[in-house]
Amino acid sequence: MRQVGPAGSVIRERTAGAPSFTLLGAVRGRLGARELELGSPQRRLVLAVLLLHEGGPVELDDLVDAVWGDRPPGQAVQGIRSHVANLRRVLEPERAARQPAGLLISVGRAYALRLPAGSVDAVLAGTLVERARRSEHAGDKAAAREQLAAALELWQGSPLAGLPGPFAERHRERLAELRLAAQERRLALDLALGPAEPLLPEIAALSAEHPLREGLRGLHLTALHRAGRRAEALAVYARTRSELVAELGVEPGADLARLHRELLRDEPPPAPAEPPAPVIPAQLPADLVDFTGHAEVVTQLAARLRRPDPHGVPAVVISGMGGVGKSSLAIHVAHRIRDHFPDGQLYADLHGACSAPAAADVLLGGFLRGLGVPEGELPAAVVDRAALLRSLLATRRVLVVLDDARDVDQVRPLLPGTTGTAVLITSRTALSELSGAHPLRLPVLPRDDALRLLAKIAGPERIEAQLAAAHRAVEGCGFLPLAVRIVGARLAARPGWSVARISDRLADQRSRLALLHVGELTVARAFQLGYDQLNSAQARAFRLLARIGIPEIPLAVCAAVLDCTLERAEEICEALVDLSLLDTPRPDRYRFHDLIRLFALEQPEPEGAAAVPRALDHYLATLNRLHRVFRSSAVRDCLLPTTASGSPIADNEAGQAWLDLERANLIALLRAAAAAGVVRVAADVAWALVSLSDLGTNPGETLRALEAVLHEAESLGDRPAQARLLAAAGGLQTVGLGQFLAAVPRLRRARTLAETEGNGRLRAWADVYLTLIDWHLAPAAELADRVAAAVAAFDGTGVPWAECILRVAAAQAYLAVGAHEPAGSQAEAALRLASRAGFGEIEAFAMQEAGAALSEAGEHDRALEFCTAALRLARSHGPRLQQGWALTPLARANLNAGHLEAAEAQAAEAVRILTGCADMFNRGRALVTHGRALAALHRTDEAVTVFLRACRFYARIRRRDMVDQLRTLLITDFGVPPDTDFSGTLTRRQPSANEY
Repeated sequence: MRQVGPAGSVIRERTAGAPSFTLLGAVRGRLGARELELGSPQRRLVLAVLLLHEGGPVELDDLVDAVWGDRPPGQAVQGIRSHVANLRRVLEPERAARQPAGLLISVGRAYALRLPAGSVDAVLAGTLVERARRSEHAGDKAAAREQLAAALELWQGSPLAGLPGPFAERHRERLAELRLAAQERRLALDLALGPAEPLLPEIAALSAEHPLREGLRGLHLTALHRAGRRAEALAVYARTRSELVAELGVEPGADLARLHRELLRDEPPPAPAEPPAPVIPAQLPADLVDFTGHAEVVTQLAARLRRPDPHGVPAVVISGMGGVGKSSLAIHVAHRIRDHFPDGQLYADLHGACSAPAAADVLLGGFLRGLGVPEGELPAAVVDRAALLRSLLATRRVLVVLDDARDVDQVRPLLPGTTGTAVLITSRTALSELSGAHPLRLPVLPRDDALRLLAKIAGPERIEAQLAAAHRAVEGCGFLPLAVRIVGARLAARPGWSVARISDRLADQRSRLALLHVGELTVARAFQLGYDQLNSAQARAFRLLARIGIPEIPLAVCAAVLDCTLERAEEICEALVDLSLLDTPRPDRYRFHDLIRLFALEQPEPEGAAAVPRALDHYLATLNRLHRVFRSSAVRDCLLPTTASGSPIADNEAGQAWLDLERANLIALLRAAAAAGVVRVAADVAWALVSLSDLGTNPGETLRALEAVLHEAESLGDRPAQARLLAAAGGLQTVGLGQFLAAVPRLRRARTLAETEGNGRLRAWADVYLTLIDWHLAPAAELADRVAAAVAAFDGTGVPWAECILRVAAAQAYLAVGAHEPAGSQAEAALRLASRAGFGEIEAFAMQEAGAALSEAGEHDRALEFCTAALRLARSHGPRLQQGWALTPLARANLNAGHLEAAEAQAAEAVRILTGCADMFNRGRALVTHGRALAALHRTDEAVTVFLRACRFYARIRRRDMVDQLRTLLITDFGVPPDTDFSGTLTRRQPSANEY
């Protein structure tokens, strides 16, 4: 296989005697000079699947799917195993009969083909293309050009030639697109680096072969222009335009149009566009400035992780007892080698020591966001997120740090599949089932290193002056880094103390015996050393704060739980920080290490049962404040009275910041409330949170927490709590998750319970959401009649909020079927009622829908006046989500008025806001409006992309009517092929909460 020269020397020499494979043509293999007999097309397909997974494990069921699709024969599994056995004999002909396979290995119920880097031409081609992108971004165009040329030389024909089935066809298309994109970029670099005339034959031929690829036509125009052949360039443009109009019914895109204008003006052609800069994550926590010890281990780990592993991803698992310094060592090593991974570092705390470890979907979401994947483009299912992560890491050099893993099952979805990356894992257990990982069990510090650590924290002169006492102190700590750090922190905070005073306290036999044991009990006893030195107020705080279970405890919550002033709470918490029993990630916020929190929970606390109710009371009071700032009316005057006053919130910007920061805490607190059986106040917190509609990016987590509280309320027979929790869960499933059918039975139960309890507001809430779901699922022909009937039924029910919100929704529904006159009437009625009742957020909603109706009626000036006022209200008195809602009709009004640039910018901003939030009702409107604006600006390719996104969004929420409308539009007006996947795989079923 071709070796790359100095500018692209990223592929090392192949291991002598290792096989090499060709996929960019007929599937072939060689072992040295000998051609391998790979067998039937079906066996070659099994081989190709394994090769394209780049050393990662492929489940047996996935191999069956790749070979036979949806109709496997009864003996499919045996067939795959037979193919694997034959391939093993071909790949390692000298292997003894009972000797384990060294290349095609078994990983549980999966197989992995571990080969040296550069052994597979398709993988090598992708690597070279990615390296070329990075070289070009770094300014080295010559190296980028050489790397692209080297990649293109690897093609020998149609990829995977002769292999049957959809798997092979998908990868043929992918590899063909990779080749064409590489050819296009290489020609662009050739234009940038040298004369245009010699390139014209190749560019012209490739452009003729792909006449609808505007990038190639642009290169052709540019090359002709630079070669002084302006007339020919104008002729090529005219021919291109005719072909696009005839074939697709669209005008040339913005780039081609710009080149045409430059040709007409005879301006010098521009330089080729630079590729977008890659997103480089840098997620590592800060290194410890006083990290001490394990110097030889650090060197060994750094060397191992830097060294490519020919058989897979270099991976290290650091295990050991709690407090031994696993995380500190991992982060220190990661910082030491981060320059070896120029494409970034990913980090996640897996919370494996907690009763509820971090979920795979949340962890994968964090990694994908760090790699630049927009929120709205994250796959729902864990398996799809894991596959996307592997794809993004396939051509990058990234270090992945997985801190505090619970078990192999938690880690496996987070692992990359290619050899350019490295993985560093910490865990309480060895994770011995993790195939190929290098295990390291971390011991306690040697005596001298423990002394050095104590000196760094407490001061070297102080320790040197009391060396004998310092020896006794670190010995009393069992040389456990966490215990040494606690002792050092206490000494540093108390300059008047002698080291002997600490060492004498450590002489207690119970503490010493604890440190001589192994396992989890040893960790608890190590924490006991610091805990026993707390005064009564500090110990009480340590025990109480641990019981609320939230990831970051604000100072105001500390004061509420401890039932003291903010100043006293800060004094106590800062003392706990000094003792390393609390951490402070940012000012006025505190957090427990997972293991320390578990230790604290084991300590008896007389007030323990009051901790969660006090935290809930504080958060409910603050949510009440937030509703007032946002002028929200859904739960006004319906929540339980609170003892606490809550945190002050100055304005809507501060309110949004508080909500974004505290959402994870609220979810965790609801879980703690479920565990503690505190359901009544928790139900109000849940209802108040959901009624804000802004559910952030993890509504599935919120729903799971609600369901936990609901289950406890049902166990306790608390009917008022059940009613509110059912209403909140149904509302969340409707607005945040688009789980309309699943929401219906919960909302009906909530309505029944609300009737029994005499809670008219709650019943109206349930009725409103049930009505919205009915309208959402109704056939278009029946929608207007259903809307009219529902509005009439709500008129005069005595719940003005419900009537207001329903009339606004009715206006939206009428607009959706083109009935702008009744839409305007409903919006204006809602506006009058909301204004009288002081329902600020509904006033903004009604105003924007009234503007939308005026716009559709052709009253553009009044429409823009109404929509602009609605946006002003949203920005001054609403959450961020409401701004996205208001921007959409404003963009549509500007579009109808002919203000195309303003419409496009506003629609794009609406899409950005609504994609970053959990919104299943309004995002589709924003996407369609954005697509229309782009089309009006003749930005055709972008418009098609946005309309396809809208199609797939509507498919996700089961709006087949909108999918059909958009499909017709794309085929008829934009020339999109009818066999395009307009709805994606999301139409197969409604996603569950676990997939968001």
